Amino acid sequence: MILSEKLLVHSLLSEKLKMKSEKWREAVISSQSIVFSPLSIVLRRIAKHAVLSVAEGTNNQPKAEQ
Repeated sequence: MILSEKLLVHSLLSEKLKMKSEKWREAVISSQSIVFSPLSIVLRRIAKHAVLSVAEGTNNQPKAEQ
């Protein structure tokens, strides 16, 4: 191979690797958002319920007999 052909092949391979790494990064980010978004929704609901129950003065505990 001539030097220019080697450079061309090298640049094409590096571009291909760069594209693969970008796709891999996007896949990891999207899988994390899929995994963590339901968890964050549940945690938000728990926090909202806790705030509402404290505001109402109830904490899902039976009231003492009077």
